[in-house]
Amino acid sequence: MKKRDGVLLSAFVWLCGTTAAQVPEDAAVQPTVVGVELRGDTMIYRPVERGMVVDATGQRYRLRPVRTLGGPRHALSLEIGTFPLCGLRGIFTGTGCSDEVFFGYPGAFPGEVRYYQGPLRTSGAVGAAYGYRVRRWLEAGATLTYAGFYQQLRFASDRTLARRRREHYFTLMPFVRFSWLNRPSVRIYATVQIGCQLGFEKDYFQPMMSNGYFGGQFTPFGISVGRRVFGYAEVGVGMRGVFVGGVGYRFGADKNGGK
Repeated sequence: MKKRDGVLLSAFVWLCGTTAAQVPEDAAVQPTVVGVELRGDTMIYRPVERGMVVDATGQRYRLRPVRTLGGPRHALSLEIGTFPLCGLRGIFTGTGCSDEVFFGYPGAFPGEVRYYQGPLRTSGAVGAAYGYRVRRWLEAGATLTYAGFYQQLRFASDRTLARRRREHYFTLMPFVRFSWLNRPSVRIYATVQIGCQLGFEKDYFQPMMSNGYFGGQFTPFGISVGRRVFGYAEVGVGMRGVFVGGVGYRFGADKNGGK
């Protein structure tokens, strides 16, 4: 038997049958050892507690837990958000408005009511996301989002269609997600995003124009429920919306053996 194997065997026997007097006061040793591997002066084992042990020969070893991500590294999801920031619009400005608005416009006499503006309709922020789990508590990725706004301008006299307003916004934002609660089926997290938005905007009496905007999304609270197939809900502010919900799928086991 080689000296290295002998030391390893002695350490394993010691761990299974040691007394409290042999363990230093600062040690935190689990009563059961799932697996032991000797690397130089470091002993690798499965329990999550850290500490220092001494084998039968008096040799001291540092104990380091072997940690895995405990789940898939990749995630794809589809989502929809309400009240997104788009272009120069405010979060709640006009969204879902159904009030009748009458006003004069080019060609109207002073005081003449010529047009009726219909309700503003929106698709919400519809998007897709990809995430890569770097650590148990850290995920990085990006979201691609589309939001559309539609409104009609009608003649006040007979309500026939006069003009249309159309706005289309495409937003790409990388994100960093910090999980402060990790369970097999439940995660609670916060997300920070910074990105850009491309808008195609056509007002009633103007041609379609394209504009670029800089922005982001801050999500102080998000919760994900499920393992492989999961659903999630978030509350935040930015270009993805105030309330965001979606479903997704995780895949690709990590290299350390996570399932």
